Amino acid sequence: MLRSIDGVPAMPLVSASILSADSGALREEAVRLARAGADSIHVDVMDGHFVPSISFGPELVRALHAHLDIPMQVHLMLEKPESFIPSFADGGADTLIFHYECSEDLRHLAGSAEGAGCNAGLAINPETRFGLVRDAISLFDLLLIMGVHPGSGGQAFIDNTLEKVKEARAFVEREKLGTVIAVDGGVKPENSMRIINAGADQLVVGSYLSSAEDAKEAIGRLKGIID
Repeated sequence: MLRSIDGVPAMPLVSASILSADSGALREEAVRLARAGADSIHVDVMDGHFVPSISFGPELVRALHAHLDIPMQVHLMLEKPESFIPSFADGGADTLIFHYECSEDLRHLAGSAEGAGCNAGLAINPETRFGLVRDAISLFDLLLIMGVHPGSGGQAFIDNTLEKVKEARAFVEREKLGTVIAVDGGVKPENSMRIINAGADQLVVGSYLSSAEDAKEAIGRLKGIID
């Protein structure tokens, strides 16, 4: 069930990933999604080591930042993310998301992101149990639960992700934390309300939005505003 603010149900957030967009029109796609009502733009950064693929860098973030009036989340799928904090922060990232699986010093990463003027997010892969990161959640503004294996778009949603979302929601509410719970990967209108009702505050969506002719309508369907 959706959380509420003063008795009014909270509207889920949609962060539009540009990973599956036409690489020759990334700026245009980011602007299109922002104008359609996306709450933020999600930029997946891959180094070819932590995941097999290689993707965007700080200069793309800087280029997009100049044309957007909504926040940018930068998802660092990197072996050594701490090396890139200053460059992405300077480029205009609002949130830097780090993977639990690539660092032993989560406190340092969270502090470094905040020191650079960014919110800090923590991502966990499908194989990672929520219990492994429970004690670190309070350090982060956002918990990103992967619904697919990181590295490429278009994968099918892994259903047992929902149990992890429920566990995270119960913990965040019990501890009275303000951490946003997000789900990334395989999100479509067919499963978006199940994900939201499990406890997610935010949906990170790539392929479905990139292929949608009417992005505004597509975002409405994801949020449950349009049937």
